[in-house]
Amino acid sequence: MLFLNRFNGFGKSAGAVAAPVTADFWRINVTLNNEGAYTAVAITDIVFKDSGGTPISTAGGTAAASASAGANTAAKAFDAITTTNWASTTALPQWIEMQFTGNVTPFSVDITGNNSSPDQAVNAIKDFDLQWSTDGISYTTAQSYSGETAWGLAETRNFVIQT
Repeated sequence: MLFLNRFNGFGKSAGAVAAPVTADFWRINVTLNNEGAYTAVAITDIVFKDSGGTPISTAGGTAAASASAGANTAAKAFDAITTTNWASTTALPQWIEMQFTGNVTPFSVDITGNNSSPDQAVNAIKDFDLQWSTDGISYTTAQSYSGETAWGLAETRNFVIQT
């Protein structure tokens, strides 16, 4: 499995890494996929990690998304099963989030792209924001990324959120 860190020379972050933020809602707001006008987006797996790189448990949490395509629900992006994914075929932007059972402080997130060929290239996220909220209504962008191209089949990339 290919694994890339997308910050400090590798990523295309739009700004500086934010100071640590603690919140119970964390989401990925996708503003563009790799096809541009094509509206489908798919993510196989999302893993938020703490300062030591340990995955933050989503047990008991609630996954949600702005939309889902059929059985490809938000929960499937947090199930750690590489044969399932979240997908949406409605107009961008689209978001997917996890409401943790309490406040968490993620320092990075692993995102695994689409696991179905040949769609992984066009359905992959290209421009997106990593956002947090304490109430699930108002969101603040912790980090923005753009130009994430050339995703391989089920490729995992690590994105630094904060230091």
